[in-house]
Amino acid sequence: MAALLETEIWADYRGGKAVLNGVRLEIAAGETLALIGQSGSGKSTFAMAILRLLDWKGGKVRGRIQFDGRDLTAASEREMRSIRGKEIALILQSAASALNPMLRLGTQFEEAWKAHSREPWKTAGVQKASQLLREVDLNPEEILRKYPREVSLGQAQRVLIAMSLLHDPKLLLADEPTSALDVIVQKEVLDLIRRMTASRRMATLFISHDLLSVAALCDRVAILHHGAIVECAATADIFANPKHPYSQKLIGALPVRPQFPMVDLPSSLVALAESTAQSEQVSIAPVR
Repeated sequence: MAALLETEIWADYRGGKAVLNGVRLEIAAGETLALIGQSGSGKSTFAMAILRLLDWKGGKVRGRIQFDGRDLTAASEREMRSIRGKEIALILQSAASALNPMLRLGTQFEEAWKAHSREPWKTAGVQKASQLLREVDLNPEEILRKYPREVSLGQAQRVLIAMSLLHDPKLLLADEPTSALDVIVQKEVLDLIRRMTASRRMATLFISHDLLSVAALCDRVAILHHGAIVECAATADIFANPKHPYSQKLIGALPVRPQFPMVDLPSSLVALAESTAQSEQVSIAPVR
C-alpha cells in the first residue's frame, strides 16, 4: 500500500538541543498510526513539523516530509496555508483552548469553511457543518448557536472533530484528543474517530501516551524515545512482544495487557480501564 505521508526529519528549537533526530514514519490512506512516548519526547513537535508550524515557535525543521506526492519542506507559506485545515487537519488536546471563547460555534465553523471554500456558507457550508455535527451525535440547530462555555468538554471535543473534517482532509493529526476526558467520554470520542476516519479512508496520526486508547484504536504503533523512532510494528505485536528495551518498559508498566483482536472498541476500552483500576485497587467513580 502506497504511503500518503513519509517523513525523515530533524527538528530543534533556537538555542536548544535537537528534539527530533531523523524521525522516519510512513502512514497509508485509511490507516491509523499511533505515536507514543513519554512527555517531552517530541510527539507534538512532530505534528507541528508536519504542518510546518515550528517556525512560528522558534523551531527549525530539516529533512523530508513527503505528503501526497509533494515535499512539504519545500512548500511556500502560501502553499502551506492551502494545505493546513484542508488536506491536513489537526485536533488539539484541549478543546477549551482550541475554540475561541468569544465567538459562537457557528461563527467558528463559518470562518473555518470560508478559509478553504468559495461556496456560500449559508447554504453549502451550513449543510456540511450540520451533517458532520449529526455524525458526531450533536444537534446542529442547538450547537451552532452556543458559545464554547455552554457545552461540555466531551461536546467540545466532538465539535473539534466535526470542524476538522469540514473540508474532507486526507490526513488527520490527533494530538492527545482524549487526555482531558473521563474514560466514558474517551470511549465515545475514540469510537467517533475510528468510525469517521474509516468511512472516509482517511489516514490518522494518533498522538498519545494513553496505551489503552492506542490498543483500542490503532493499526500500528510507533514508539518515540529521545527524538527517534525506536520501534514500529502492528499494534498487537507491540503489546504482545515489544522488542526495544524502552518499548518493553512502556508495555510492562501496564497492569493488564490488552487482548487482541478488539472487536468492539468502546466495550474493550472500558473493560481495560476497569481491569487496570482493579489491578491498582483504584475505584472508578460513577458517571453523574
